[in-house]
Amino acid sequence: MRSSSRFTVAIHVLTLLARGVGDDSPTTSEFIAGSVNTNPVVIRRLLALLRKAKLVASQGGPDGGWHLVVTAGRITLRDVYRAVEAQDAPRRARRRREAAAHLLERGRPARGSAR
Repeated sequence: MRSSSRFTVAIHVLTLLARGVGDDSPTTSEFIAGSVNTNPVVIRRLLALLRKAKLVASQGGPDGGWHLVVTAGRITLRDVYRAVEAQDAPRRARRRREAAAHLLERGRPARGSAR
């Protein structure tokens, strides 16, 4: 999933978990994926990032699924961004530096540099 859509989908996922499916049972990744119109594996990877941030938890078994660990009103957009985007920021910055260095080696100015 592109990083630009990861944050948006995470907000969608957390909203579904906060609203629930009508009862107190956990929400399955298949149900969430249907709502987002994507593959359940993509949703599971995103939920793993949210679990690492201690925003959601999973329950195994035939009646298993995902639920919020934190009250919905206490989750901030900053929390969600840090959970799903922040880990990629150093990698993206490194790729930009490497690309700029490659262009400079070839005698071409890097984008945004003075000519």
